Order: sequence, then C-alpha cells, then structure tokens
Amino acid sequence: MKKIFLGAVLVSAAMSVACCGGGKSMVTMGSLDGEMDSLSYALGANIGYGMNIEMKDIPFDYERMTQGIEDAAFGKAAQNHEEVLTLLRGWFMGPRMQRAALLFSNAAVLICAVLLTWQSVYLIGELRETGLTSATLDLPMWPLACVFLLSFALYIPTATMNMWRGEKQ
Repeated sequence: MKKIFLGAVLVSAAMSVACCGGGKSMVTMGSLDGEMDSLSYALGANIGYGMNIEMKDIPFDYERMTQGIEDAAFGKAAQNHEEVLTLLRGWFMGPRMQRAALLFSNAAVLICAVLLTWQSVYLIGELRETGLTSATLDLPMWPLACVFLLSFALYIPTATMNMWRGEKQ
C-alpha cells in the first residue's frame, strides 16, 4: 500500500514539474517582448473567433469596441460596469434570445415532421405485410397510413421555409 502511495506521489510530482516547466513560465510578468505580444494577440483572436461564430450577424463597430476595451482596461470607461452589463443583457437576452427560441422551436417541428414521415414509411410496410383492416369498415389500413405519410411529407417544406424566414409555426 505504501509503495502505491509513494508511486502516486512521484507521478503527481513529475506531472506538476512537466506541466509547469519546472518553475519557468511561458509569460513573464512585466515583459513586453514576443511572449506578451503573442499572449495579447491570442486573447484578441479568441474573442474574435467567438464573435465570428456566435455573433457574425451583428454589424459591430470594431473601432468603438477597441476603444471600449482600452478605456475600460485603463479605468477611463464612459459607462460604469453595471450600466454596461444592463445594456448587454438588454440586447442579448431580449430580441436575440426570442429569435433563437423561435429558431429552436421551428427546428424541433421540422425534426418531428421528418421523423413522423420516416416512421410512416415503415408503418405502411407493416400494414401491407400483415393485411390489417379496420374493424368497422373492413378496409385495409395502409391507405390511411399513406395519407398520414403525405401530410407529414408535405409539411416538411413548409416547416423548412418557416424556420429560415423566422416565422412562427
């Protein structure tokens, strides 16, 4: 038991030295050479990548954004932090969130229509194979299943158009 514990301690110590570089940091505080430039650029690129993925439809004024970053970083911002957060919440949690919820609900309707169409194809095959008929009319059930298949299949283009237009289903 002591050997296992000692081995675990040695492995964790080796990992911490390997991960931390034995006390050497990639970025030294106060340095303004290539490492800090790389870190600064990486931070900006990360923000840019996130904006390109999440908010590419918003026409930002990047000069004002850069000015806002600089002003806030140096304590000269025109708005206090609470005002900034209120403005951002109002924009991103208001109309944009409603649009995202609408897109999600339309996509869910579209997925349901596709799944029901797919399931109806198999149902028609089973009904034709078994020869099941209705109890009251003594008619085969598979034509009725075809009606359901057509209604689901015809709804798919409508649901797709509504989703892309942003209209409610």
